[in-house]
Amino acid sequence: MQFIKNVAAILLLLLAPAAFGAAKLQSVYLNNFCCAGVTYFGSVNLTEPAGHGGATVSLTSSNTAAMTCPASVTIPQGSQYVDLYCPSYPVTDSTYLTISGTYKNTTVTHLVTVTPAFMSSFTVNGETVQGGTDVYLAVVMNGLVANDTVITLSGDNPSITVPASLTVPGNTGSGTLLWTTPTVTSQQTVTITATQSWVGTSTITRTVTLTIVP
Repeated sequence: MQFIKNVAAILLLLLAPAAFGAAKLQSVYLNNFCCAGVTYFGSVNLTEPAGHGGATVSLTSSNTAAMTCPASVTIPQGSQYVDLYCPSYPVTDSTYLTISGTYKNTTVTHLVTVTPAFMSSFTVNGETVQGGTDVYLAVVMNGLVANDTVITLSGDNPSITVPASLTVPGNTGSGTLLWTTPTVTSQQTVTITATQSWVGTSTITRTVTLTIVP
């Protein structure tokens, strides 16, 4: 009985390439809308499970300045897909590129958009402070900016002069500014608006509110 089992196992291994030989490359997929400086994720997919030894798919990017991908990935035997991770890099404008996969003379492509990083949050380290106190204004981006990015600041209280701007340094994802709040003779509340010029003529705005007391 054990001999029969061993022979069956050997036959299965020998026949695996034929059993799965019809597998073809179906698609290469990445989450398609994100931001510069983050890793996009997705998968490489076959029409059916890979045969004995798996299926090695070669990959290329049409714009390696904006995104790179592994030279190849291997879909394990018996599986129809493998995860794919491709890092992106800072860009100054929306950038379109293709990731191509090739397996057994079949090539498929996937269009990817890499967008410039935009401001995801704007904060101040406190809600109520005494006039003359130092506070930090902080901006966090959703990725990495290509160049120094100026975030303009404005306040809605004419009695409180806020800083004109803060800068997110190039190739980073955040920026901070130390602000010495003005002294006041009565309680003052100011809403500070941070504005980023983004793609084309679009802008991104975030606000924080700070109360300053004598």
